[in-house]
Amino acid sequence: MNTRKTVAIGFVLFAAPVVLHFLYEAISGAASASTSSPFLVPEVTLEFREVLDSPSQRRIATRRVVAYRADGAFSETVRKFRRNGEEMRTRTLRFPDGRRVIADDTVRVKSTWNPPEAEFARWRDSAHLNPASQCVSNLRGETAGRTAVRIEERSGFQAVLIRNTLAPGIESWHAPALGCLEVGRVMRFAGQSGQESDASELILEQHRLGAPDGALFELTGGYDEAGPVEAARRLYTKMNAPPVYIERLMADPSLKRLAESYAAANRAR
Repeated sequence: MNTRKTVAIGFVLFAAPVVLHFLYEAISGAASASTSSPFLVPEVTLEFREVLDSPSQRRIATRRVVAYRADGAFSETVRKFRRNGEEMRTRTLRFPDGRRVIADDTVRVKSTWNPPEAEFARWRDSAHLNPASQCVSNLRGETAGRTAVRIEERSGFQAVLIRNTLAPGIESWHAPALGCLEVGRVMRFAGQSGQESDASELILEQHRLGAPDGALFELTGGYDEAGPVEAARRLYTKMNAPPVYIERLMADPSLKRLAESYAAANRAR
């Protein structure tokens, strides 16, 4: 895996909500029967493992717990396992009042977005897929390059295999019975020769319908508030990342966009 790709993947694991755009909520008959939520999304907890497969090794890279609450709140906890045995944990939270939080337990830093409450509804309608469209369109009717390939069994569910022309190296499986939540994903990376070199597979290990553990939506203990750039710098400094690695990360366009959204959201309040 080359350095640029390593930097990108490292940032993805820090800024989980930017990438965990792959997990969706939407309306379905099974979901609406399981909760009285005004958003009609299922109360559910999903537990995943992510396996990295490269020519040199196959290992579990992350474990993820994704939860949806009756009021529409969202939580994702990611435990990342480094090759040297160290573990890092990040938490991503979204609440109906518009707040979005990324917290990193390694350096005890959190970044909090405070946009208007309407921002939550815009995020929900843009990111969440609609079972009526075979999990292709979001709740705004936008497909964003998604195409339904076929329906097949995945992690115990009948799931729609989705491919995206805007991200040709990614395939994902979405279960209409869970409101089109993602129940599997494969990401393939090309090496310098253009041939596939590494792959990442997200595997659903178990799910539980009903109210999730309240602790998944709480941050206990002290966290310093810092913007995404400073939070990332602290994290990778603690990891003893080479200075050139950190500087490349600081210049990453995705991180800059995240920092801009952080500044704009907090100016709005």
